[in-house]
Amino acid sequence: MAATDDKEGVVSDALKLEIDGPGVHPETLDPLATLELGRAYLRLLNKIADEAQVSLEFKGLGIEDKCAALVFPTDKLTFAEQAALEAHRLLGGQQLVPHRLEVVTDDFRAAVRALPKEQSVTVLVGAKRLPVPVQPQVKLLPVRSITKLRAVVLAVGGKQPTARFVSKSEGVRPFTVRVEDIPVAQKLGAHLFLNVDAEVQVERDDEGTIVGGKLLGFEPVEMVNDLDAWRAWYKSAALDWDNVEDIEHELGRDDDSTWGADA
Repeated sequence: MAATDDKEGVVSDALKLEIDGPGVHPETLDPLATLELGRAYLRLLNKIADEAQVSLEFKGLGIEDKCAALVFPTDKLTFAEQAALEAHRLLGGQQLVPHRLEVVTDDFRAAVRALPKEQSVTVLVGAKRLPVPVQPQVKLLPVRSITKLRAVVLAVGGKQPTARFVSKSEGVRPFTVRVEDIPVAQKLGAHLFLNVDAEVQVERDDEGTIVGGKLLGFEPVEMVNDLDAWRAWYKSAALDWDNVEDIEHELGRDDDSTWGADA
């Protein structure tokens, strides 16, 4: 059972989502925006805990009249604090948002943006105060750059052709770019599910994820048969022996000290 402070009458073993601003009290809050904020934040924490293979549970809901704070009691406050710290780093841009956390992170960011601009949000957990950074009202424009990468071709097509790739250098999330030259798209289509070395003008969001761009060119990756590779190696390695008449003598096989000689 969550502990309470008798003097304050508030829950101490809890995570709190505090909303502050001019004239903010529980009676003045927009209930839909406030509940959406709480829902989105708990979903973010639970997803972070799931990724860490930790069981995190919240039971109950309270509202404190300290400005206004949503109170989420938990008997796993240590785990809640760890998840809140991870969320704080993601929201503040100290680290990239993993693909599996993108949706829940974006949902919470949208819930923060939905609040009046003069209101701020702070997470209170344990002895920590974690102010939620201001989330831009306007989505940041993607950063463009030219990159070369090895990728597997997953799909090519469309009236305005696009190509879908997946690359180890970009993680497990596939990405799609435009192919403005139809003959190039047709050639690329012959390499479905094969590796190519692609030069791409990519557009990245503020987390570094490829969100668009265009294909500038590509080269198929030649697949070498293992047997052919060994033959090629042997052919190049044997060049020095072509003019040797007595290979056994060259190797010292007539020396009594060689392995296998009779005692």
